[in-house]
This record gives sequence, C-alpha cells and structure tokens, in this order.
Amino acid sequence: MVLLYLILAGASIVAALNMAVDVFPEYAPPQVQIQTEVPGYSAKDVETLVTRPIEIVLQGAPYIDQIRSNSSVGLSRITVVFKWGIDIYRARQIIQERMQTVQGQLPSGAQTPQMMPVTSAVSWLLKFGLVDWSGSDREHELRTLVDWDIRNRLLAQPGVASVVAVGGGVKQYQVLLDPLRMRKYGISTAMVTQALRSANLVAPGGFVYPSSEEEYFIRANGKVESLRDVADTLVVMRDGQPIHIGDIGEVRFGSEVKRGDGQIYGGPAVIGTVSKLWGADTMETTHNVEKVLASMAENLPKDVQLIPNVFRQASFIDASIDNLRDALLHSSIIVALVLLLFLFRWRPTAISLIAIPTSLMAGVLVLWALDIGINALTLGGLVFAIGEVVDDAIIDVENILRRLRENKQAEAPLPALEIVYEGSREIRNSVVFATLIILVAFTPIFFLQGIEGRIFQPMAIAYLAAIASSLIVAITLVPVLSYYLMGREQQAREYGLGPISEFLLARYERLLQHLQAWPLPVVASTLVLLVAAVVTFSGLGRSFIPPFHEGNLVIATTMMPGTSLEENLRMGREVEELIGQMPEVASLAQRAGRSRLDEDAQPVNFSEFDIALKPGTANVPEVMQRIREQLAQIPGMSTNVSQFITHRMSEILSGVRSQVAVKLYGQDFAVLQQKQQEIYRAVQGVAGIVDLQMEPMILVPGVDVQVNRADAAAYGFTPASIVAQVEQAFNGVTASKVLEQDRTFDLFLRVNEAARADIRTLGAMPLISPDGVVVPLRDLARIKVVQEPYMINRDSGARRAVVQWNTEGRDLDGVVREAQARIKEKVELPPGYALEIGGDFEGQQRATRNLLLSGSAALVLMTLIMFQAFRQWSLVMLIMFNLPLALIGGVFALALAGETLNVSSMIGMVALFGVATRNSLLLISRYQHLMQTQPQLSLTEVAVKGACDRLVPILLTALTAALAVTPLILGDPTGKEMERPLAIVLLGGMLSSTLLNLVVIPTLFRWLATRWPGRLVAAAT
Repeated sequence: MVLLYLILAGASIVAALNMAVDVFPEYAPPQVQIQTEVPGYSAKDVETLVTRPIEIVLQGAPYIDQIRSNSSVGLSRITVVFKWGIDIYRARQIIQERMQTVQGQLPSGAQTPQMMPVTSAVSWLLKFGLVDWSGSDREHELRTLVDWDIRNRLLAQPGVASVVAVGGGVKQYQVLLDPLRMRKYGISTAMVTQALRSANLVAPGGFVYPSSEEEYFIRANGKVESLRDVADTLVVMRDGQPIHIGDIGEVRFGSEVKRGDGQIYGGPAVIGTVSKLWGADTMETTHNVEKVLASMAENLPKDVQLIPNVFRQASFIDASIDNLRDALLHSSIIVALVLLLFLFRWRPTAISLIAIPTSLMAGVLVLWALDIGINALTLGGLVFAIGEVVDDAIIDVENILRRLRENKQAEAPLPALEIVYEGSREIRNSVVFATLIILVAFTPIFFLQGIEGRIFQPMAIAYLAAIASSLIVAITLVPVLSYYLMGREQQAREYGLGPISEFLLARYERLLQHLQAWPLPVVASTLVLLVAAVVTFSGLGRSFIPPFHEGNLVIATTMMPGTSLEENLRMGREVEELIGQMPEVASLAQRAGRSRLDEDAQPVNFSEFDIALKPGTANVPEVMQRIREQLAQIPGMSTNVSQFITHRMSEILSGVRSQVAVKLYGQDFAVLQQKQQEIYRAVQGVAGIVDLQMEPMILVPGVDVQVNRADAAAYGFTPASIVAQVEQAFNGVTASKVLEQDRTFDLFLRVNEAARADIRTLGAMPLISPDGVVVPLRDLARIKVVQEPYMINRDSGARRAVVQWNTEGRDLDGVVREAQARIKEKVELPPGYALEIGGDFEGQQRATRNLLLSGSAALVLMTLIMFQAFRQWSLVMLIMFNLPLALIGGVFALALAGETLNVSSMIGMVALFGVATRNSLLLISRYQHLMQTQPQLSLTEVAVKGACDRLVPILLTALTAALAVTPLILGDPTGKEMERPLAIVLLGGMLSSTLLNLVVIPTLFRWLATRWPGRLVAAAT
C-alpha cells in the first residue's frame, strides 16, 4: 500500500514538471480573425465591396456562433466566433474552405484576405521597445531591424504565434512622379508601372561548359540594386530620346504610408508585440523570447536601447503562482496546527495530515491526464481542497482513537486490529455519503457556460480530484497507518483527548444540557438571524467577475474621427506628461493606430497606452481613478482605463473593450447615429458609470472623383482606364519588390505630394487615353467633397452602434438596471431596430441563471443521497436545516468584506451547502448509531451524548475547512482574485453553520423526536 502511494508521488512530480504554467485557462471560444487590406478605400466602400461579400460567404458555415466585422479606411476585419468545444484548427479549415470562393468577388485593389495566427485568449505575451536616443532620423534602420532580424528570431521560438511591430518607418524604394513632366512626355502612370515591373527581373539561362570538366550556370540578372538603377530605367522613347524614370519623377528612399506609430517616454520608438500560440506554456515561451531579446540587445546600433518589458504577462503569472504556492504552504501549516491543538498527539495528527500530499498529488495527476495546466484557478482549487481533504481522515482517525480509548478502559479489551477495523467501518458510510454530497455540490460549476465556465471549471476539477482522492486515502491508507502507529500503544492516555478538546467538551456538554429545555427560543433566534441574512443578501451588489490586481493597465484613447496620426502622437505626449509622473507608474508606452496584420488593428485616431505599475502597488482601482481624473483634463479625447486581462475578457464577451456595451442594431447609418446619441445622453449621470463613450459613428470628409461618362467617351476614355490611372497616381501601386540580401522592400509608385495637395491640384492630374491624348482629370470627372462614415461596425449581419462604459464604486447590476430604465424612458426605437446589453452584464445574468438551475438540481440530488443514507425524510429535512444556517455566515461575511455577489461568490454559496451538510450528516448518523446500540438512553441523553461524541471531529473538519482558506483572503491579492469571494463565503458559512449546527440540531432533534416519536428515532436501513 505504501509503495503504491510512493509511486503516485513520483508520477505526480514528473507530471507537474511537464505541465504548462499560465495565469488562466484558455477562456475564449475558438475565434478566427480575417483581415483584408484594401489600401485607400473608404469605410463605406470597404464594407460594400469587401466585408459584406466575405460575411455572406461565411454565413451558414457549421459551428459558427457569431460574426462581427469592422470596416475602416483601407481595412476590413472580420471576427468569426465558433461554438465552444470546436477544435481551433478545424475552425480555421472551415474558414479556409469558404474563403476560396470569395477572392474573385473582391475589388482589384484588395489584397488577399489573411487569417490571423492562432493565438491564446490573453494573446499578448510580451511587448518590447526599440528606442533611438541619438536624435538622428533612423526610423528605417530601427524598423528594418525589428521586422527582419528580431521578428524572425522570435518567430523561431516554440510557442510564439506572431510578432507585430508598430512605429518607425517601413522602408520603400519610392518613385514620386511629377504630373507636369508626365504631361510633357505624354507618359501615363500605367506606362511607368509597367516599366518598373520590367526593370526588376531575374531569370535562368541554363548552363555553359567552358571545358569538359566544368559547368557554369547562367543567370540573366536585371535586378534593381540601387536607387540609380531605378532612376535609369527606360520608360519610353520620344523622338529618338530615351525617357527614364528619373526624368519624370524623384527616386528616393521613403516610408510606407503610416497607419500607426509608437513612442516610449515621449520619444519615437518601434514597439513589438509578441503573441502566444494557443495552448503554449506562457512561462517557458516568455523565457525563450527574453533570451533572444537579451542576445539581440548586445549588438544594437549605437544609442539604440532595447526595452524588453514594455508589457510582460509573465510578471503577473510569477506573482500569482508565488502567492498561491505560499497559500498552499500556509494552508497546510494552519491545518496541521489545528489538528495538533485539538488532538494533542503527533501520531493521529501525522496520520490525518498524510491526506494532504497524497490527495494533492492525485489532483495534479488528474489535471495532467486532462491536459489542464497549472494556473491561478487550478492552484486555487487545490488550496480550497487542503482544508477538506483531511476531513475524511480526521473523522476516521478520531473515531478510531475514541474506540481505542474506550477499548483500553473496557474490562475485556478486544484486539487492536479489530478495534481499528470496527472504528473505521462504523463511520465509513457517513464519510462516503458526506464526500459524495460535496462532490455533487460542486457539479453546478460544470454547467456554467461561456467565459465563466472556462475559467472556473479547471478549479472545480482540481478540487474534486483532490476530494475524491482523500476519500480513497481515508478508507485505505488511514486505517493501515492507524493500526501501525496507534493500535500498539499500551497506555490509555495515548488515546486521550487534548487539553483544548477536553476544555471545550466539558463546557459544550453543560451548554447543551441547558439548551435542551429551551428549544423554541433557540429555533426562534436562528430564524431571526436567517431573516437578517436574507435582508442582507437582497442588498448585496451584483457583478460578473471580481476585479484583478495584475499591475498592467491599458488606457484606450479615441480622438475625433479624422484626427491625424501626428496629432494623435502629440496628444500621447500630453498623456505621458500627466500619467508618467505618478509615483505608481513604472513605464508607459503608446501604440497609435495599427500595423499591417495587427490582430488589434485600429484606426489612426485610436491609441493604447501600456502602463506597468510598480511592484507592490496596493490600491489599483484608486490609481485607475486618479488616471481618469488626469486624463479628463485633455479635451476631445474619450478614454477607457482598465486592466489588461479585464480588457481582453470584455472584448471576448461582447467585441467591445468595456465592461458594459449597449448595442443598437439597424441598417440606416443616420438613424443609428441619432439613437446612439440619445442613449448616450440617457445614461449620462448614472452613478457608477465611468469611461462612458460612443463607438465612433461620425461622418468625415472625403473626395469623390465621379467619372463623367459622356465626356470620357468623347476623349476616348473608358471608366476603367480613368479609375485605374487615378488609383495608381493618388493611392499608389507597388510595382515590384527589391531584394537586399535576405530582405525585400517595396518598389512603390505614385505622384508627388504637390500633386495631391488640394482638390485643384487633383483636378490638374493629366490622364492619357489609349490614343495618347493627354486630358486633365477635371475634364473627365466631377470632383466633389462628400461626407461618409469613418468606421462601420457590424454584428451578426446587421450594422450596429455602441454606447459603452465601465463601472466603478457601484455594483454592475445596479448600474445597468438604472441605465436600462433611463433608456426605456427616454429612447424610442423605430421599427426594425433592436437593442441589447452585452459584456459583463450579459455574462453575469447567464451565470446567475445557470447556477440557480444547476444549483437547484444539485440540491435535489443531495437530498436524494441523504435519503439513501437514512431512509427517513424527517431526518433528511433535519439535515437540510443546516443549509440556511450556512447561508447566514456566508452572506454576513460577504457584506462585511464589501464583496459583491459575483460568479465566484455564487459558486461559494452553492459549494457551501455541500461542505456544511457534512457535519449535520455525521451528527445525525451518530444519533442513529446510538439508538441502535444503546436503546436504553433517553432522547435527551442521545442528543447530548451524540453531539459530544461528534464535537471534536465536527470542530476539526469545520475549522480546517474554514481556516485553510484564510491565506486566500489575507495578504497580497494578486492571483487570488477569483478565489477570494469564494473563500470569504466558505469561511463565514462554515463558522456559522458549525456553531449553529452544534447548538440547534441537537436541540431541534430532541424536541422533534419527542413530538414525532416514530419519525426521528427510527434508524436508517
């Protein structure tokens, strides 16, 4: 037997060393994001020509739960959310098959739609920054270093899904055409494009054999190797004279049109975001990435600094795992001290404690077998289990100890082996049924859906695996150790109670004898407490998931649509001046706009500031509020201040980066815009709302070049030729790729800045007909200023408008219900328009509904299990009376701690019923045993003796279960956020249920048994 447990220990250690370590389980449903770059296209054209065709193709695909899209200038983003449980690679295969049919429907300027890499729910692993302190312009050098050297090295590391850089300048070989010189030589942009494509070629020429022993390959090399090669490229011959690229425009190195940029400490920077592959080990991947960055930092150009920890998810994981490991240790020490104080003997204490490592090791093996890693929730589940895995062993050891003590005092003592066996067998049914009830009490967690289910289910698995293992330990290993360590003692004192136990037992017996005469006041007092608890419960605030203390803040800022990237960066420097001076802030970095294939792609008026707080920052919500107050000084900027994981969870829940999202669905943009503003005004002033903002639905100016078909035909132009030349001239075209060693750079063509300065110069752009006729654009098209949407969002096939906010200083449920009432009163929706509230509120409502239903079912099942144990409904109802006793302490504990009724605390309420029922079941089973074996005892003697016999095991199990969770409540909250409300409920509930159970149940049992003699005195069969 001992050898078997040693093998178990070795296997669990090996398994633990090979398990992935992360902050949370993968809590997001399978998602696939599709991005399509459509350079220069307006948001309206992107929606019509790109987003809608792709959405239509994807609709109806199997296993899809939701399709969300965003159309902005030059970019279409579609997020496809699949149903839970679908393999992510199967989901991508479904998308890939559908996308094969859509490419031919997209406009000519659209690039191939790209599926974003398979990243984890938290996604961002680490962000690093490259800062140039020289003061010179080296934006090409820095960006090239990140894109081609650092990025490739990082992508080679296991677990890295993507590396995206923003900032600096993406180097291009640029040809900036002069329209006047093009008109002079009668050259069109199409001719220049074709010339550039023909100027950068390489081809094989076969082989040549200088001798019979040699073979040389032949290369026809027409590659561009310098700007001079581009400038010297022939476009056309005019009057016998060659016209080169350099004759009609400027050839230079330049930067790709910027849609994003970065800065750190107020200075320009290239910021790289490393995303983690789905299912990868965060800690191992982070260490690999940091090794590469440290290696690259040794060989950087002069005055260039690599900042490796602009954002580091592993820091939160380190702190969380360290805190939870400490909690495991402290809980074990607390349990050991409680056992030693009550049992006062090292042997029974050691036997009881053996359940802790063996049960936890079994729990680790179960997690490993189910491919669940080590994270804050699984460790939390094991901490919860520590106080309860010893319960079965305690009950077994204490009963054996009591039987051995009585046997030593008997006139004809029986063999120790027989006493140990009988002592274990006597309470075996009670232990099995009590453990089974606890297992049933935790099953409602497995009926949670969505993000809350993915987060809390691994905790339940870890907890239940340890509890089930403790039962096996109690009925196998504990009796064996009890015989070898206690059964051979010759002195009766070795089986005696400890001083504390004797002290409590003597006073408890006198108290119980006194209360037997006052059953009605005892019950009435309990009912008063219960009514007070119900009133307190109704007044508790409601929220979704407890707030985090991760130390990584994200400030999302939105300027007015149409704001330039340069202005966004200027405002970012103001933010840095306001926030960077706060004593809690360790670092601050701004990412404005987006980079190509950025999973978090946003328009140029949007920025995210990554703020790392200094270790030990105590009151994170207070810091966030001070940041909001500072940012309120900047006019024209909407802000959203949150912590990173909260930020990601909100986005997964609703597609919006806020706790609450009011979504309005309809088709007419103007109506959506109007109703969005009405909703915004309606919820303004609701107490508890912070970071209130509207998703941008503003019209921005644009220039519409509309072909005049009659005039175009008169000059020999087709609409297609005009559109193509306008696109090439103003939007530009990548004619080729220039190879520099192993790096490639675009050879980019468009007209110079002067030709794009205003509408007048746009109209002067010369176009050339197929017959060589040169005509200014204004003679072929109407050029007018128009107003069009800056951004168009869609959800499940319909356009949407969003009003969003976070909550602070008030419970989520109260804020949303007041907002709902105001919206209903002040906003009237036209036919065909619908409104819903998503985000945390939706998750909270879903979790509450599921826990109520599954908790009720679990309660019925627990009742049936107890009936199976006692075969007497009156006894079952007496045991169930302990449930409201537990509720009293749990509710009061939440209220005193200032906690809301969230998913974690609701799980605690449900689980508390199972844990608290154990002691009542043990007490009632003892009563039944006394009635069977000692029928001469009166009801009062049965009530008092049975309660006194069970006092020590009940106190031990209750105190170990309650006090073992205190390390989750006290100390640094990092990593314990999800477990803390649950622990508070268990601590308060176990204390109240134990104290009231030891007083109320014996008194109520005797009183009811006196009035219903046939119902409570009959033993279970």
